[in-house]
Amino acid sequence: MIKYLILFIYLNLFITSSKSTTVYNLFLNPNCTDFTIPCGNDINNGCPDITTALLSYGEIETKETSVVLNLGDFIFSGINNTNLLLFGRNITIKGSSTLNMATIDIDNNGNFFTLTDDNQNSSNQSTTLNLQYLYLIGGNASIGGVITINSSSSWSQIYLSMDSVNAMGNTANLGGVVGLVNSSSLQTVVNLTNSEFNINTADEGAVFYSKTVSRLVIINCKLYQNNGIKNGVITSLNGNVGMRNVNFDSNSARQYIIYMNNNNRTLNLNGMTFYNNQITSGSHIYLYGPTYLTNSQLTHNRGSTVIHYASRNQLVIINSTFDSNVNNIGDHGKGGALFMSKNTSLVVTSSNFTNNYASQSGGAIYFEKSKKATFDNVNFIGNTVPTTTDGQFNYGSAIHIRSIKLSLNITNSTFNSYALASKTFPIVCNYAKLVLNNITTNAGNQLVFCNAKSCDLSGDSSSINGLCPSTTTTSGHSTTGGGTPLHPHKFTGAQAAGIIIGAVAGFGIVLVIIYFIYKQYHKRRYQTLQ
Repeated sequence: MIKYLILFIYLNLFITSSKSTTVYNLFLNPNCTDFTIPCGNDINNGCPDITTALLSYGEIETKETSVVLNLGDFIFSGINNTNLLLFGRNITIKGSSTLNMATIDIDNNGNFFTLTDDNQNSSNQSTTLNLQYLYLIGGNASIGGVITINSSSSWSQIYLSMDSVNAMGNTANLGGVVGLVNSSSLQTVVNLTNSEFNINTADEGAVFYSKTVSRLVIINCKLYQNNGIKNGVITSLNGNVGMRNVNFDSNSARQYIIYMNNNNRTLNLNGMTFYNNQITSGSHIYLYGPTYLTNSQLTHNRGSTVIHYASRNQLVIINSTFDSNVNNIGDHGKGGALFMSKNTSLVVTSSNFTNNYASQSGGAIYFEKSKKATFDNVNFIGNTVPTTTDGQFNYGSAIHIRSIKLSLNITNSTFNSYALASKTFPIVCNYAKLVLNNITTNAGNQLVFCNAKSCDLSGDSSSINGLCPSTTTTSGHSTTGGGTPLHPHKFTGAQAAGIIIGAVAGFGIVLVIIYFIYKQYHKRRYQTLQ
């Protein structure tokens, strides 16, 4: 406690007359036992630990001062290098280079830093921690195995940068590497760049966790074999999130590798590789808020649908591929790649859905309660669902629509299915308006399987000829692939009038027949009595 009090006091001493920005470079050497204070002016008089370095120069640090701690390629551990508290200051802690990184070994004893603010001070506060060229290992805390952020003031600015670091083997209840306790404004920013996050564990958010307002940017990072015991490797609610060139490889969770509930804030995912991840329920990626997924590869994931989009906003997918994903979770096996629900909208262009599988329906995409979708230049190839029990039918091997009033427009696209049954229908259309133009398929007149009472099919003749016959089974589905295009059974006024007149006339004829039989009966009875 005395150490923390002294560190707190010294870090808050500043010279108010200093206005120019000054950078102090301090050198640390844990092997240096014969050092003098102030230490760190060179490697031969290096400070032995982080606490000593900050205390040594704490009295000259100001709000306009940036302190750089150069750790070389040494290993730092123990009480003077962990469980540190920082606010109101700008500090960079770095190793020598990407080839000669320093190591912070927390040794399963708390975290590395807690970034906070002075909630008694209403003036603007800025706290910055930059970490670079570091191995960060052995963190074990309740929230934030390596870094905890706790900001309670709306005027505070907290900035965390982790560049060219390798965070490995850290654990927490919430946020195996970074955990946000409180954050009241988007001035809390977390940047993760050019880094690797491997084998970290948490109940929720094995790498990052926040349920408060914040900004998260991840660029050129790899997340490998992290485990969200309950939910998530990346968990963000109510924040702004952007990802570019991020590789999610072989991560696991009970549900949700990525959980983003960002309300009306736009989520941008560009150049994402999402490979070989596994979950046991939910979905791999849960998105709520307007989202752009571009130039991404989502392949060979197992357990459930890859993306569950549940926002009233719009998901836009451009130049991306969903390949060899498997959704085989019992009754939830709907949509091998995408599950669209809750009045959602979907736009897909220049993308591929190949070899995906769903154990229930919608080998590539399942529409539950969506309102609008558009596909242009999209290839659906080799997607599958189980055959019927008699082995004769595949329904919805590419797309299954069970969406009231969904308007789905598909143009310049390809549907090729591998024949798993004698009759394969890549598209199942229930309760929707389906428009097909310039479609290429090997399914022939078995491209669309329609509910005769609720699927409105239209488009160019080459795409829709022979689809959706009017003959239906008792379940309301067509029994063959031939026939004329099906449209909803909507009667004109003349048709309705004809039906009514026919019904009245028929009823009158029935009355006449009954009356005639009645008269004949009484006539015979009278004759017998005579």
